[in-house]
Amino acid sequence: MRSCSAAVLGMMVAALVGIAAAQSNIAGTWEGEATPSAGGTPNTWTQTLEQDGIQVTGSYVDAVGANAQVTGTLSGNQARLVLQFEGFAVTANFIVDGDEWTMCTYSSSVNDEIQGTCSGTRAQ
Repeated sequence: MRSCSAAVLGMMVAALVGIAAAQSNIAGTWEGEATPSAGGTPNTWTQTLEQDGIQVTGSYVDAVGANAQVTGTLSGNQARLVLQFEGFAVTANFIVDGDEWTMCTYSSSVNDEIQGTCSGTRAQ
């Protein structure tokens, strides 16, 4: 009987963890910094994102005035955003940890010089 109760409890905990992970949300305004791998000055940015299920859309603007349309997906706490600039795209992959982005990297498939690490924090 104890092993049955333990198994049921284990399944309930797993289900609750799965529900919590599925509830990650990146809708809102985010501010962050992108640091190029090749060196140079980090660039600050702001993204305004909307989320419908796992689909993410929005806009990006940075300190040098570059603008991009944002599309992407969020699966659990793992996000993949594509920033479509005029003439090229940059993909950012990161983990959503509450109001922060962790393990954030970005790169462009067109230009190897556009790659590095990034961070983001939900604006209050």
